[in-house]
Amino acid sequence: MQVIGSADIVTKTALVEVKCVSELKDEHALQLILYWAGRGCDESVPLFLYNVLTDELVQVIVTGDDARAIVDIVTANCVAASKGPSESQILSLALEDE
Repeated sequence: MQVIGSADIVTKTALVEVKCVSELKDEHALQLILYWAGRGCDESVPLFLYNVLTDELVQVIVTGDDARAIVDIVTANCVAASKGPSESQILSLALEDE
């Protein structure tokens, strides 16, 4: 399975995923964690979700080990298809194995 994506704002000092939604959800944090894992899980780089509609800024805190475990769960539970799973489906699969 090949996953391609990147956080909306990537600097040496932070990864920020920007959303324009009525409320931030767990799948938004999962998306950011997967982006971070794809960049090597540098624990010195903080992760943030920012909601432009509500002006809410949330720091997502996860260890590198937990991020790698999430990637393993997602990889083990996703079946490659022409149309990949939605963020909600990925989150549901990841939470099933906890």
